[in-house]
Amino acid sequence: MKYIHVRGASENNLQGLSVDLPREALTVITGVSGSGKSSLAFDTIYKEGHRRFLESLSAYARRFLGGIDKPDVDSIEGLSPSISIEQRTIQRNPRSTVGTMTEIYDHLRLLYARLGVPHCPSCSKVIDSQSAEQVAGQLLAVHRGARGLFCAPLVRERRGAFASIFAQLKKDGFRRLLIDGEMTRLEEEIPALDPAEIHSIDIIYDRLDVSLGRRSRIVEAVERCFALADDTFRFIVDGTDPGDTENQRLFSGRFSCADCEVDLPALNTRIFSFNLPAGMCPGCRGTGVALQVDPGLLIASSRRPLLRGGLAVDFTMKGKGRPAFDPGIPGSLLRHLGLGTDATWEQLDQDARDTMLHGAGKLPGLLEYLDEARTEDEAFLNELATEGVCRQCAGQRLSGLSRSVEFSGATIGSLCDKPIDDLKKFFAAVELEGTAGEIACPIIEEITRRLCFLEDVGLGYLTLGRAAPSLAGGEVQRVRLAGQLGSALQGVVFVLDEPSVGLHSRDNRRLLDALAGLRDRGNSVIVVEHDRETIELADHVIDMGPGAGVEGGCIIAEGTAAEIAKEPNSLTGDYLAGRKKACRRTKIREPWRRAIRLEGVTRNNLRDCDVEIPLERMVAISGVSGSGKSTLINQVLHPALLRKLGKKAGSCGEIRKLSGHEFIDKIICVNQAAIGRNSRSNPATYSKIFTLIRELFSRLPEARARGYRPARFSFNVDGGRCIECGGAGLQSVDMQFLAPVEVICEACGGQRYNRETLEIRYRGKNIAEILDLTVKETLDIFSTVPRIYRVLETLDRLGLGYLKLGQPATTLSGGEGQRLKLANELQKTSTGKTLYLLDEPTTGLHFEDVRILLDALDGLVKRGNSVLVIEHNLDVIGAADHVIDLGPEGGNKGGRVVAAGTPAELSSAADSFTARALRDHLAGGPAQERGPSGLPGEAEARPDGIRIEGASLNNLKAVDVTIPHEKLTVLTGVSGSGKSSLAFGTLFAEGQRRYLDSLSTYARHFLGNLSSPPVEKITGMAPAIAIDQKSGTATARSTVATITEVHDYLRLLYAHVGTPHCPECDRLLAWSTPSRLSEEIVSLNAGAKMHILAPLCIEEASGDALRKTIAELVKDGCTRVLVAGDEIRLDEGEDAALRRLLNCLPSDDTSRHPQIYLVADRVVISESVQSRIAASIENCYSRTGGVAATRIENGEIQRHCREPSCPDGHFTFDGSLSPRMFSFNSFEGACPSCKGAGSELKVVPEELIVEAEKPLRGALSEPLRTYMENFRPSALVVLEAVERHLGLEGPYSTRALPEETLDVLLRGLGEKKISLTLKMGQHEASWSGLATLLEEWARSRDPNLAGAGLERLFVQMECASCHGQRLRPESLAVRVADKGIHDLLALSIEDVRDFFQGIALSAKDEAIAGDVLRELSNRLRFLEDVGLGYLTLDRRGNTLSGGEAQRIRLASQLGNRLTGAIYVLDEPTIGLHEWDTRGLLGSLAELKASGNTVVVVEHDRQMIEAADYLVDMGPGAGDGGGEIVAEGTPRDIAGNKESLTGRYLCGSMAVDAGRDRRAPAEPGISLHGIRRHNLAGLDVNFPSGVLAAITGISGSGKSTLVMEILAGVMKKHLRGTSEFEHVDKAAGLDGYRRLVTVNQKPLGRSRSSTPATYAGAWDLVRSLFAKMPLAMTRGYNQGRFSFNSAQGQCAACEGQGARQVEMQFLSDIWVVCEECGGRRFNKSTLEVHFKGKNVADVLNLEIEEACDFFANQPGILKFLQSMKDVGLGYLKLGQSSPSLSTGEAQRVKLATELAGESIKGTLYILDEPTTGLHFSEVRKLLEILNRLVDGGGSVVVIEHNIDIVNAADWVIDMGPGAGPQGGQIVYEGLPGGLRDCHESKTGECLRAKGIGGGDGP
Repeated sequence: MKYIHVRGASENNLQGLSVDLPREALTVITGVSGSGKSSLAFDTIYKEGHRRFLESLSAYARRFLGGIDKPDVDSIEGLSPSISIEQRTIQRNPRSTVGTMTEIYDHLRLLYARLGVPHCPSCSKVIDSQSAEQVAGQLLAVHRGARGLFCAPLVRERRGAFASIFAQLKKDGFRRLLIDGEMTRLEEEIPALDPAEIHSIDIIYDRLDVSLGRRSRIVEAVERCFALADDTFRFIVDGTDPGDTENQRLFSGRFSCADCEVDLPALNTRIFSFNLPAGMCPGCRGTGVALQVDPGLLIASSRRPLLRGGLAVDFTMKGKGRPAFDPGIPGSLLRHLGLGTDATWEQLDQDARDTMLHGAGKLPGLLEYLDEARTEDEAFLNELATEGVCRQCAGQRLSGLSRSVEFSGATIGSLCDKPIDDLKKFFAAVELEGTAGEIACPIIEEITRRLCFLEDVGLGYLTLGRAAPSLAGGEVQRVRLAGQLGSALQGVVFVLDEPSVGLHSRDNRRLLDALAGLRDRGNSVIVVEHDRETIELADHVIDMGPGAGVEGGCIIAEGTAAEIAKEPNSLTGDYLAGRKKACRRTKIREPWRRAIRLEGVTRNNLRDCDVEIPLERMVAISGVSGSGKSTLINQVLHPALLRKLGKKAGSCGEIRKLSGHEFIDKIICVNQAAIGRNSRSNPATYSKIFTLIRELFSRLPEARARGYRPARFSFNVDGGRCIECGGAGLQSVDMQFLAPVEVICEACGGQRYNRETLEIRYRGKNIAEILDLTVKETLDIFSTVPRIYRVLETLDRLGLGYLKLGQPATTLSGGEGQRLKLANELQKTSTGKTLYLLDEPTTGLHFEDVRILLDALDGLVKRGNSVLVIEHNLDVIGAADHVIDLGPEGGNKGGRVVAAGTPAELSSAADSFTARALRDHLAGGPAQERGPSGLPGEAEARPDGIRIEGASLNNLKAVDVTIPHEKLTVLTGVSGSGKSSLAFGTLFAEGQRRYLDSLSTYARHFLGNLSSPPVEKITGMAPAIAIDQKSGTATARSTVATITEVHDYLRLLYAHVGTPHCPECDRLLAWSTPSRLSEEIVSLNAGAKMHILAPLCIEEASGDALRKTIAELVKDGCTRVLVAGDEIRLDEGEDAALRRLLNCLPSDDTSRHPQIYLVADRVVISESVQSRIAASIENCYSRTGGVAATRIENGEIQRHCREPSCPDGHFTFDGSLSPRMFSFNSFEGACPSCKGAGSELKVVPEELIVEAEKPLRGALSEPLRTYMENFRPSALVVLEAVERHLGLEGPYSTRALPEETLDVLLRGLGEKKISLTLKMGQHEASWSGLATLLEEWARSRDPNLAGAGLERLFVQMECASCHGQRLRPESLAVRVADKGIHDLLALSIEDVRDFFQGIALSAKDEAIAGDVLRELSNRLRFLEDVGLGYLTLDRRGNTLSGGEAQRIRLASQLGNRLTGAIYVLDEPTIGLHEWDTRGLLGSLAELKASGNTVVVVEHDRQMIEAADYLVDMGPGAGDGGGEIVAEGTPRDIAGNKESLTGRYLCGSMAVDAGRDRRAPAEPGISLHGIRRHNLAGLDVNFPSGVLAAITGISGSGKSTLVMEILAGVMKKHLRGTSEFEHVDKAAGLDGYRRLVTVNQKPLGRSRSSTPATYAGAWDLVRSLFAKMPLAMTRGYNQGRFSFNSAQGQCAACEGQGARQVEMQFLSDIWVVCEECGGRRFNKSTLEVHFKGKNVADVLNLEIEEACDFFANQPGILKFLQSMKDVGLGYLKLGQSSPSLSTGEAQRVKLATELAGESIKGTLYILDEPTTGLHFSEVRKLLEILNRLVDGGGSVVVIEHNIDIVNAADWVIDMGPGAGPQGGQIVYEGLPGGLRDCHESKTGECLRAKGIGGGDGP
């Protein structure tokens, strides 16, 4: 696609806009501020592109990425994944630095934690680990004689609740802990810790006296603490407070300096974080700056003696209320310098001054002494303190321990102080080898990559430690750009928000170079911009307008800049063409007479700088980004002038002299701080006029009569605001993973206020109507109120007349927000001597808005004020009276005045970059037609494909390959040749990483490790999306609805628009809010009299109880109650009220609670009292817990409830509907009986009782008896007691027991208890029954039960409570359009989609659920499009066929309709019939046609032949592969003789060797009346002695027939059972004595799992080594030779052979274990040899080598030969399972089963055994299957592979359709006849390929 087609965009003020934006071009969207630019670029295009890509991520990840709502747009076509670079506010957090903003500091922390070398902070020696003996020695030396706690610090200053840690500690037998310094006993209830707070947890291991006699026990305690707490140990002397550091000490087993008694904790990333207590400097708390005594303020007079007035602190006497300062401190310092007490400051040279301030040796300086004293008298010394660089850490922010760790000779603080240019050189010079090199390499590569990005955008002068608040706006912008633009992606939409803001013209050209590079790489770049240069250099310009707000939202003109300049209706065009100019002032002001002079300014990069700033003029401060402008004005001039005005201010750096300040009496500063960004902030509140308006309304006569104060007219305060929406006017509906939906409040209609407040009017308008007026409209209304009018007039003058006063701040554009801030400051009264400081006021402003701003500033100067502007905008600089240009460069190369003068004078300066830009600007001229070639620099060649160079992941051998863009590329080759390593491990991993790098750090935290794969270079890369062969969620708890996330959207729908019904009677629940009930009463009963009542709950009707109730009511001020229709006054006296009350009650009423109502209010109903009625009802609800009553005109009393309740009183719904109520995986929604499973685990009595002639204990199966004797002996004791209780003494027959007695034994005694005699005495015990106990143990997932092989005892049965519907009754009773959620889940996808197409909702419900319904409709449509419309949503995931599960995943991924992405698919044809593969190919073709690149790892011939490009990998597998054998079109590969794939494609090799077919040896297995899923009364015959292929389209019933029915029947038959589930009759089973199944379950995925361990051969190898003479001599058993056993494994790597290095946000690294050299075992174990090889050598053998090595060991050889036969001879015995390809893993399973017992009489069932196999491997598989049949076995395969089907002896074809349209046998017989069966889809595929025929049934 050449364009991004946007249709019907209506976000914010966009008016159904439609536009086509050219792809792979630089498009600028411009227009006046507020015209809708950001709404189009960000809220529509970026949001939708970003949403579509994130939809490809997991549901878990998306949950943490915030609401991804769809923008308000009809359609967008041609949209690629989008990345935004927004104009966020400059980061002002003092804890943020360049390093943290770019995340480079995170990588530095990781580097130092993994490879740092600790040094002693005191003596700087390298420190090493210490043993427990050494620690004991230190304890005895320091704390001998003390008694204290020996603690293991398990958690140190970390956030979390740590519930699992407490549970494990309790389980491990620990009883006492220190939690945040407080002792806690684990036997007691553990306090719930706040997970957001930082906690420390210590295990109290022991309490001991520190004495020589206890040394051995002390050593033992220290060793144990080291083991528990990662080599750390804490000793705490008894009675020590948590804050007392002297009597407690932390020891480290790793790092300790014995000379200085300093211990360092184990190195981790936390101790290098200045945001955590573990790492931060205690002096500045990690900010690098601290409030300290200022040397400049300490010296009161330089000419007076220091001890007599020279210092601001009097050291000679104690003042009243002031502390006494030690005069010895300055005296000692003076004596040290050899000076007398009369010395003055000016007499001291610089060295002497430094000594006085900072001390000498152990003698403290004045600053250190006074800083310590300031903590005692903060108020007094704060007058001398300013914020400055922390003297304790020298601004490095870290503690002394953290600053003492070095890497390559440098500390982390010193690296952060280096400029980026120097830092890059430092890392380039680092040389590391071995393990250190492996660990450091990926970290340093990532650091260097990020440093290069910063250097590329001209920020090489910055340091990583530079604080964010000190950065200039341009620097912040470029830091952000560097982080986003370095991804090297192609095909992406980059959306930028005014990137030129804060950039000098010189720096802007560098930015434009970067944007040009992005575009030239094949990206679409969309920029919201007002900058003239950017507009002129764009390929396409869109001008929006014509006005702002509601007056905008349209496209005025589009085209090139020159075309826009010719458009007469374009305001932008007027400025581009020169028809209008921003500066209209032509007269030059007279030379200035007054000025502020700054001499010797030093701060940041300003070094002894002198500046003269004219007053009563407009002065512009200019210069390149980072040249020192903000430092000069905001950090020096502003605080210095504030101090001169007598106001509190921060540090202003060093100023030698300041003059001219006397001409200034007021300062007004307009900075870059953001305005309020919530919906309650608006122009009226921000500008403070809303306070004036509220005061005005409160002074109106009617308001004063009612007693209304100004707060009554605030929508943020109770009283006047609407109580339903809290004054918001909207009600927000939380939609969880979708963005919240806001609907207009029904109570106030969006007006925010209650009815009474809205009755107060000013000039005919109430307060809500005032807020709804524009600024221009309110000018007339408030023309007579000067204070309000002045503010409104300023807003209008700045072009904001169109804004509504109540418009939420969240809807304001950046330019509108900036002008609102300006107006707020400019409306303040000036004195004529006011100095206005403005920091880049043109941010977000259009040319026209800049003109308005300049007019306003010019007006200020005309009134005698001074205006000082920091600005890059050349219109502003050109309009200034005086310009001061700083530079010449940024950072350390800037900081001085380059030129100063009028704009004309400045333009002639030679060394000024501003001058060069200003000369061109003053020359003027209309926009030029420059187009793409106008961008500076050479255009980068646009890659026409994805070029991968040097890919080296796993077995790839520096592979180079080019994958064409927008084509279907198939990667094929033998299993294990490296296809997945190239496609997924390299291509997909890098494509996803590059895109996800654009997300926030927080978001990436939930997306797994995103490190770069081992590849030299990848160009032409786009964002990648994977559709791989992961198993997904095929569990009993998953369903089609949960897998597709349809259930999540249904939960949202039912939670927000569902209507609750009574679970018992199904009536609609009714409830009333006070406002809704009051409105209903007024509308129906106007003029009637009414009682508002609160039902009182009286426990009894006795006189005492009633008297107590009356007393309480009177005390509360209540005066009336209503009983039996009579009203009784309580203020007549307690006795009289009691008598009347008792008289009103019936005499026989004392047996039940009387119904007494409190009269809360009595009113005559009218609109004027509606609020009073609502308040009274609310009062009743509060008193009674949610119940109120009304009685109108002495009628019947009507009850009302705040919560939904059944009208008949059956049920009250407590709470509100939430999505969790409809989740069967949440306790809020799950059925309590089955916990949301829909079924319960039940014991099968027939399987439980095996020998029924014996007593129950003896009748149990042997494994069950063994389990109970070993793990549940107490249950057997109780069973014996139950038998005695039932009189079953002596031997008895379980079979002969009465049914009631057997039921007691199996199902229990209920609540009845029996007597139990134990050694400890007599006890009572309950008995729930043996079967019930077993079910409870199974549900608790007892691992001992699972390992006992007792699965056959249990069966899953439908839950009796929820009948399989999984949810609670109250959840099932919620309706939408008269259907409960389970009613919908029980429907097919087609039927559910039809339901939603016909659904009708109210307008409010439609507003809430509109997005949910659209998403549901889309997801259901995608499922239908891939042919799954027949599936029901409640179908369990583990019952789906392979093809169905695959298509579900495809449907969820392919529905995003992205353009420009890379889709990587892993064998998508697995589980698909060739007929279904046609549909898949159509979907992939559609993806390709949309401009995407599709890469498929595949062996399927149909897919290979359909490819545009084919890459054949090999030539072998494992180490014999990893190369590209051939590449080109399928035709090219077919003609390549070197390609094994090519030989099969051209027909020179074939899978089937053409052997004769076998006839069935016997009738075989006959199954009749099969009923399961879509099989309905099916009869089928499986011949014996043949290779039978079961085929048919996906979902036709193959897996149900074979894997569930046939395998299930055979299993039961082999166990001796003759009753079969789901089958009426089975015959022909007796000829089989063994069943072997090979299914699709994955191998073990841990490094400990290998082919040898999986196959069982390793047990035999270990047994062999245990029989060796040396092993027998040493007593080594078989377990010694297991790398999973502590006996023989290497202790350092725990038998892994490698050590895992945790890299946090990078992928973890496995490095070869240095202890064992990767051999897994310890030295002693490796000394045992068999035939010259030890056990590690054997693991390193390839299977083919091992066959020769173990040729004389038949037991081992059998397994090895089987693997060799299936083509796995190249695998190593010890190769870890995770490194195996799909095809390799499948063949390992197959070989394991084939190596079992003898073949004869065995039924082999294989489920799609060709999964992941190449043609050549399918041929080997077919040979093995034929060998099994020839050996006397019978083979049944479920298969779609046409070669296998055609080679079979017998075929059963299922169909004709899928789901309900399937489940029938379409054909059975010889393969040749299948071709001629026209009802068979398989037959049609055979005919299309010209295969088969001639040997019909």
